[in-house]
Amino acid sequence: MAAAQGTLQVPTGTPQPAMRFGNFIEIGNDVLMHIIATVDLRYNTTTNWDFESNVRDRVASRNPQSTIQQSGESDVFWLLSRFGADFRYQKSTEVQLVLQQRTNLDGNTTDDRMNSSNPGGTDIFGRAASTENKGFYCVYCWLDYKFEGTPLRMRVGFDLWRLDQAGLIGDNDPRFALFGNFGDLDVTAAAVYQFESQRLGLTNDNDLIYYTFSAGYNLRPHRFQLDVTYTRDRFNGADTGNAAGAVQFRGQKTDSVLVSGSWSGRLGPVRALVQGNVMLGHAKGANAAGIDRADLTGIRGPDRDYDIFAGGVVAYGEVDLGRVRPFLGLLWGSADGDPTDHKLHGFSPQPYSTTTQLTGTTWFAHLDTSNALSARDYTCPARFQGLGVANVNTPGVASATNPGAPGIAGRSGPTVPTNDPRQVVAGQQNPYATGIGVTNATPGGGFVECSHT
Repeated sequence: MAAAQGTLQVPTGTPQPAMRFGNFIEIGNDVLMHIIATVDLRYNTTTNWDFESNVRDRVASRNPQSTIQQSGESDVFWLLSRFGADFRYQKSTEVQLVLQQRTNLDGNTTDDRMNSSNPGGTDIFGRAASTENKGFYCVYCWLDYKFEGTPLRMRVGFDLWRLDQAGLIGDNDPRFALFGNFGDLDVTAAAVYQFESQRLGLTNDNDLIYYTFSAGYNLRPHRFQLDVTYTRDRFNGADTGNAAGAVQFRGQKTDSVLVSGSWSGRLGPVRALVQGNVMLGHAKGANAAGIDRADLTGIRGPDRDYDIFAGGVVAYGEVDLGRVRPFLGLLWGSADGDPTDHKLHGFSPQPYSTTTQLTGTTWFAHLDTSNALSARDYTCPARFQGLGVANVNTPGVASATNPGAPGIAGRSGPTVPTNDPRQVVAGQQNPYATGIGVTNATPGGGFVECSHT
């Protein structure tokens, strides 16, 4: 291994005005610099790549850093970015540094993925999960273009964005977005890539993509806004080689629509926001293979249809009294009811586990350090940590290391010989009892079927 190192030593003195020489800018006496920057964002999709319909399509590699599928068989949104600088001193010395990232994008890979691996475990073709570790990566990387002479603007890539006024929908997920500004009226439409099927070894319709639409009207000091988010999830229930689906149960599918209407404005010293949200849609439970692999045959029926209907409200108001600004906020979401029915009433902004940009708004920014509001990855309450089972996905298998929370009916003791989730016997545990997985029993908590029987 050989290494070489060089250091530029330049004279010091009175700062001089910057001069430009071609593509170089003089940043010091006889020191020139040239910025190097490239952003290339592409979407690639293929169907029946080899003209053989009897052989299921697959990607060559599940590693998001692999470039093979970027010009081959895949359905991927990928990025090539370079940033660097070329330095020259007089006519004798030149130094060039260039950083590069070339990766397949979704809502996970745009974040730091150190010590991570593909979701879903072994894929349907028998290939083990690949590493998703990255070295250099971009936190934000996007290209913005204004169509001259029109009210339209386009942005492609991943920036930190939010859709609605309360910030319930937003992240740095990669997207294709189109904006229109018509004076007091502004509109937005975007397609957002959340989970990419290439990480599962699959192609075609096995992604989680959501589409956002927004229209706002400024009647200063008031603003009225309508936002619609359609989420189509074929990723979390995609078939893999492990016991379940990619993340949840094999065969699960979700089509949900979030409609949000909001008003914000100022009345004298009072500044306020009110946003109402309705979640509608349809979810399908695990298929026969998913039920069998989860050891739920005879307990759950395959291909169950669920109707999603849930609602939530976000409200905030503050009074400007000079040195102090007392405020009052309200966050409300509907809860799920009967765990045995086919209706999902628990409210969450998205049908998968994610974050919001609530404290990224001017309304809740001062609560960004609050452990009660904006902390990430809460641990479950104590009554959910001691379930008395090894795995909630196989509730009939007891755990010796997790005997259950003593003193809570239905959470410890011998197993109740029943599959009725409503039966509670003192001193015994019912692994199907309502509440065991209730933290995931909403359309926004991941739609784990074990928690909604």
